[in-house]
Amino acid sequence: MTSRKLMVTNASGLHVYPARNVANAAESCSSHVTILHDNHIINAKSLLNILSAGIRCGEQIELCCEGECEREDLEKMIHVIRGLTSEIPVMKKTGYKAGCQ
Repeated sequence: MTSRKLMVTNASGLHVYPARNVANAAESCSSHVTILHDNHIINAKSLLNILSAGIRCGEQIELCCEGECEREDLEKMIHVIRGLTSEIPVMKKTGYKAGCQ
């Protein structure tokens, strides 16, 4: 197992969009990926688990990877978390209009 501590610097913490990016990245890893936060072990491949942890900007987490490619997977996850932004992605125009018609 390999791990690294880092600070969450995304202004809004790990809310739904950044948490989705983290879960998607973890899902693509062959290693078992966990986040340690406030003495809780969080499955990084689960969006709901990440959201329920309520990780905020400025809080420290520890990323842990265990498996054949754990070093590469850890570097990938660190890159993803350091690259998070608070921006909400713009949806493509589909012609769909919300509401009753």
